[in-house]
Order: sequence, then structure tokens, then C-alpha cells
Amino acid sequence: MRFRGVGSAVRPRGEAVRYEFAAIDGTIVQEPGVDPLIIIAAVKGMQEGLRTAIYGFQFHYETCYSCEPAKLMEELEFSLAEERGEEVVFLDRSLDVKRDLKREVIAVAKDFVGKEAFVNYSEPPYLVPLDADVRSAVFQFYPGTGPFLVQTNSDLPWSEIAEILFVTSHHAVPEALGYVYPLYLADKAVKYEWGKVDPAMRYFSMHSKSYRAMRSVIERRRLLGRREL
Repeated sequence: MRFRGVGSAVRPRGEAVRYEFAAIDGTIVQEPGVDPLIIIAAVKGMQEGLRTAIYGFQFHYETCYSCEPAKLMEELEFSLAEERGEEVVFLDRSLDVKRDLKREVIAVAKDFVGKEAFVNYSEPPYLVPLDADVRSAVFQFYPGTGPFLVQTNSDLPWSEIAEILFVTSHHAVPEALGYVYPLYLADKAVKYEWGKVDPAMRYFSMHSKSYRAMRSVIERRRLLGRREL
């Protein structure tokens, strides 16, 4: 589906909004011969004006036994979002597949169909509501960043959604500028956990192979000068 802008662009003003938030993101650790592991990170914090205070990180681990890893990760992210008690819950995914959530969320996606049509849509900062089945908008707060897709099941006016997003986007880290900083941190946190878990899973994957197959892999890595065991 290609999105189409409707109505006038909303211009956030950086008002002094204040809210407690949770940002949720997940990843999949996969190695041959080992059941995939799903890792979900939740970042908890407070947004006060342009200041983002981080209170802590939580991680959830789930092994995927005879299931579709991407589907399980999706279900876990939505389930954990419904359990959160913060005022605002950010998700790094689309809401197209889940429209019966028990609580309000704000989902942001970096990639979406029709993104190229909004690259030079208007002078940033802006948020433009879309004609879509799920309540959606495209926003860009700084030149050279985004644009990003936001979807929500909240009835808040788009002007308030724009302010909630806008105050998180003023960060000195280049990768985070213009994006939702709590989601940026959730992405980094879950990748950090992946980096700790993947070497162990790779080890078990290697030792679950037959002796001949394992020796073949080791020899190939030796010839390539790689040391990954």
C-alpha cells in the first residue's frame, strides 16, 4: 500500500511536554542447528521538555521452538507493550498487523512503502497525516533525516503526537538526530545483548554438527584467517 498525505502539515513547536515512557525493540539470534532466541529490550525513562532521562533497561528472552522467529518476536513486543504502565509506549515496528491492542502505543518505522514521495514533501519540521487504514502520519524534523512513518491507536490530536515525538529528536548523536531517541537506545541495547549471546550460540551451533562437517568449517575459517570460535 502506498500512503497519501491528507490535510495540512502539522508544525511542532517544541512545547514543554512531560511524560514517562517505555521504548521497545527486539532482535533474533539465529545460528544453524540451534533454536532461535528472541531478545526484547525495553528502555524506561522520562521526557521533560527536550531532556530525556533514562531510568533503566529491561530484557526479555524467549527461545523459539518449532515456530516462526519473526512472528514470535512480533507477538512478544506487542504483549510486553500491553503490560507497560508508562504514559507513552514507543514501538519500532508497524501496527498494520495488530489493531486490537489493549493500550495506546506509538509505533515508528524507518522504512515504509512510498517513503520516497515524502523526502522533499515540506520544509522540516513537519508531520503530515495520511490516508490509511491504521491511523498514520509521516514526519521529518531535521533536513537530511527520515522521513519516518508513525502509526498509533491513540485518539490524541496529531499536534500532540507531533510534540511527543519532536521533543525526543534533539540529540547530539548523529544517528539519533531527528529520530525517536528512546527507540534509538532500545535498538542499541538489544544489539548489545545480541553481541553477548551470539558467540555462545555460534559455539553450540558448531558443536552440534557432525565431526566431519565441523572440521570442514574450522579448516575453511583457518584458510580465511578468521578466528570466530
